[in-house]
Amino acid sequence: MSDHSFYLYTVFAFPLELLTAGGIFLMHQKRKSFAPVRLVLCVTLCLLISWLWNDTRDTAFAMLRYFSVFFVFSAGIYLCFQMPLQTAVFYAVTAYAIQHTAYILQGWIAPIWPMHSHITFYLQYYSIYIITYFLLWKILYPRSKSAPGCRLEGKPLLLISAALITITLILNYIRVLYGQDLNLAMQSVCACYALISCSFALALQFGLLKTSRLEQEVEVIERLWIRFSHRNPWPAAKEVLL
Repeated sequence: MSDHSFYLYTVFAFPLELLTAGGIFLMHQKRKSFAPVRLVLCVTLCLLISWLWNDTRDTAFAMLRYFSVFFVFSAGIYLCFQMPLQTAVFYAVTAYAIQHTAYILQGWIAPIWPMHSHITFYLQYYSIYIITYFLLWKILYPRSKSAPGCRLEGKPLLLISAALITITLILNYIRVLYGQDLNLAMQSVCACYALISCSFALALQFGLLKTSRLEQEVEVIERLWIRFSHRNPWPAAKEVLL
């Protein structure tokens, strides 16, 4: 791979991967007014932050780069789509978990993939990411599509999931920054922990979504029953007596 090509990859890979992972899950969401303009601003800001703070080994903004991109990405979801802040965090955490799962799998497959040129590198890179994104989208997207307007309940579970992703982000940075100083066993432990954390976070996320949807369905049924009881008090009382 040429130096220029590798530079572009190191600068823009993370924000573009994160934006792609979020985009495939937000297709069905209702957009706010001027959403395209807000989206362009969000994407531009993510790429700009990643470019300005790319020299992570020699700058104090090392960790801040990843957190800033993730924060702008989360804010962009909230500003572009009609959803409460809690739901925007849900989709942001989901996108990062999917992106990082593909990143870990690529790190495991790369050493055994023959690298003869930049073409073989990008072939390996795109193959792993496309397959991982597609499989996770195929599994998870129908669950998110079935509840487009679902109001998420259970803030503790969402906070736990976000905390797992934050710890994974920190450990991943340590592994990348000090990878040459860590032995193979420590690198493997960090990678396995990241993969397990991402899988657990996704399970929590969509378990929370399913629970919230069921709770709202029960709430709707209860409201309908109360309304029916008020309009027809005698049949309702008769059923209770029987």
